[in-house]
Amino acid sequence: MSNFRTEVRSRQPVKACIHCGEYVNRVPKGMEVGEMIHVISRKTDLIAQTAEQLLVLAYAHSRVHTELAKLAMEQFGDHGSLISGCVRDHFPVPVKDRLRDIALEVTRLLDESKIEWRKSGKHLRTWIRLKDQIVSRDGKGYYG
Repeated sequence: MSNFRTEVRSRQPVKACIHCGEYVNRVPKGMEVGEMIHVISRKTDLIAQTAEQLLVLAYAHSRVHTELAKLAMEQFGDHGSLISGCVRDHFPVPVKDRLRDIALEVTRLLDESKIEWRKSGKHLRTWIRLKDQIVSRDGKGYYG
């Protein structure tokens, strides 16, 4: 069985990898069609691994944010108005800045992970399932 399926798009037959769905218009010179699948899958797997590593890092930052917020609430009290990212308005400026920086980093890492995942050609549903698996395994913290 071939690793590619042939489809007709724009009146030109193209090959799509069965495993990742990436379309290939032509096989590079000196390479067999069977070898092409391995090049595509290795590239997309590396990109997907990067996305997974970014997710793990994002949730680690989120847990750090939660722990720092707990420590700050124990030290400075759990009163005052809630502020997104820095938890409470009455915290000292350096604590609020650190909490805000961590929250922004969590958001950046999650966005970057999603972008990398989409670059690999995989479905967003799969990224969401992966995200849920990482959360159930490691925990997520306040953000994420």
